[in-house]
Parts: sequence; C-alpha cells; structure tokens
Amino acid sequence: MGAAANAVFHLEPVVEIGYGKAKVDEFASSRRVRGADGRIRTRFSATKDPALRDAPEGTIDPWLRTVTLFGPDRPLARMHYYATHPQTFYGDGSVHGDVVYDAREYLQNEEGVFQVYFTGCGGDVTAGKYNDGTPEAKHRLSTRLYSGLVRAIGDTKRAPAGPIDWKVVDVRLPLHPAFEARAFRTTLEDPAAPPQRRIQAAMSLAWIERLEKRPSIDTSRLRLGPVDLVHLPGEAFVAFQLHAQAARPDRFVCVASYGEGGPGYICTDAAHAEGGYEPTAAYVGPPSEPILKDAIDRLLR
Repeated sequence: MGAAANAVFHLEPVVEIGYGKAKVDEFASSRRVRGADGRIRTRFSATKDPALRDAPEGTIDPWLRTVTLFGPDRPLARMHYYATHPQTFYGDGSVHGDVVYDAREYLQNEEGVFQVYFTGCGGDVTAGKYNDGTPEAKHRLSTRLYSGLVRAIGDTKRAPAGPIDWKVVDVRLPLHPAFEARAFRTTLEDPAAPPQRRIQAAMSLAWIERLEKRPSIDTSRLRLGPVDLVHLPGEAFVAFQLHAQAARPDRFVCVASYGEGGPGYICTDAAHAEGGYEPTAAYVGPPSEPILKDAIDRLLR
C-alpha cells in the first residue's frame, strides 16, 4: 500500500506498448501423469522418480510472453507471463525466490529496467520433468527461464499505448462438494489432530465464511492497445489460459492467475473425476470450468 501511494508522486508517461514472446524449452511439464492403469500420478515440482520424469511433457503453454511499457525515450518496465509453478528447490525451511528470482534479478541488474514476473495458469504445471531437486537442476532451469526472458524481449514489437480499457466480470464458483463446515470445525478444535489437518480445516472454514459474506470472485482484463492482460483467481489449470488465447487469436493475450487465493486449485471438471493431487486442494468444484471459461470469454469479447 505504501509503495502504491508513493508511486503517484513519481508518474512517467507511457507512450508505447511492447509485446513479444519466446518458447522456454525443457522447463514446464504437466503435473498430472496418467499411468498405464489409467490412474493419475503426480509429478511434483521436484521429482526424483525417473519413470515420472521420463513421461511426456503433457499439456502446457511453452510460450513466455513479455509486455513492455515504453516512455518517450526508454523502456520503463517489463511484465513477464509464464505458466508453471515457479518453484524447484524447497522443503528445507528456507524462504527464497527460486528460479524466478534468479532470472528476474539477473535481467534487471543487466538491463537496468524494472522487471515484473506473473505466474500464469500453472495449477497443473510444474518443472518436475526437468528437475530432480538438486542445486544443479535449479541452476539449469534458471538459465532456461532467463534465456526465455531475453528472447521474448528481443521479439518485442511496438504499438501505441491506447486505447486503454479495464473490464471486470464477477463469477460465482460452486463450493467443493466435499466441504462441510461442521467437520472442518471439529478438526480445527481438536488439539490431537495433526497441525497440517488443522491448518487445512482453518483455511476451508475461512473460504466458506468468505463466500457467505461475498459469494462472487473478481476476474478482470486490462486492454493496452493490441495487448490484453487477463487476471484470474486461484491456481487455475493451464486449460483456462489456452482457452483465453484461443478466444482472441487476433490479440496478444497474457494471463496471470493466483489473483484470489481462496478457491485453491481451479481444476477442469474432468480432473475431479480423474483424481490426482489438485482436486484434493481445490475449494471449488464442478461446474467451475464452464463458469470461468464464460467469464474469460466475456472479458475478451
């Protein structure tokens, strides 16, 4: 809040919008791997199982998209969008920015331009195929992401900054069918329950109470010349990002997810029937998919 309030005293004109993209090879992969028995296996962000790492990449969006705000004589800021869980090295109790921080920080120091990174619809996408959790793998992935950032900047095309338009569409996503407030409260108040289950119960109750006070969730779109910046809630599956881009192939569509954390994972409806990890951490259930896709269509219409 303080930074935003202070920013109004340091305004600079934006006269052009830049937009470019580049493929990031050997980084993103689907977290949902279907086994020979038809069951979904989970390829987490760090995966040591060679069989899971050898499985195909699956459905991803390999393109990193970059939008640049140009002033009269220089680039003022660059915004980068890529769909994958932005973590590769975790579980040791430390707090750090992982590969995204390494790539973004190096580029910002090198270029002298403020860099912002947005995680796209990476709810079912990780680096697990290319990451065994070692520092060496983390370094390789950081280098690949940095290369994608640089190449997307090199692909930049420029256009006038206008017209500018902001649009908001409210959605009401159904509560997950397994949610039952009384059961969550019993777990929360049980001192013998494992801490992780009590934390999960508290988060679930908070979401139920949030929907009681305000049932709708914001989705939004900022239009800058030929560029559309779409903002979605939760950890949305990559299918929603691909849907947004297919809805307006005539425009440069970038998608940022994670805007409202309350829904948890926003899965495709089929994923709830298939199983796997994500539906167990979803606070919304079917038919969320057609509801959210309709909101995306309305934002981009």
